[in-house]
Amino acid sequence: MLLSRAAPKPHKLWALLHDASEAYIVDVPRPLKPFLQGYGEAERRVMQAVAMRFNLHLGLPPIVKQLDRAILMDEARQNMAPSAVPWSTDCAPLGVCLQFWTPERARSEFLAAFESLGGRA
Repeated sequence: MLLSRAAPKPHKLWALLHDASEAYIVDVPRPLKPFLQGYGEAERRVMQAVAMRFNLHLGLPPIVKQLDRAILMDEARQNMAPSAVPWSTDCAPLGVCLQFWTPERARSEFLAAFESLGGRA
């Protein structure tokens, strides 16, 4: 939700759906993904199907990737314990305040945003 709100208008739906593969395959922490044989390909194929289903151009737009890296810095500062290994800080935080909704509220907010962006189930 926060990423979609921060994205430029033409990329808001892509930003909202950028982690859609996690609905079908487990969410794996970024540092582990390169070590899981086949995970990257599975994630790519699911995201390709999502893009095709919702008429998004193939491939995550660079601006959405950039915003996703930035919001990770907000998540690290607001919701993660200090790390023994320094984080790569190749970008500044996005500057959002994380919101910790109930699953019901998150679902409601997501569906409202999805519909307002022209998404059709």
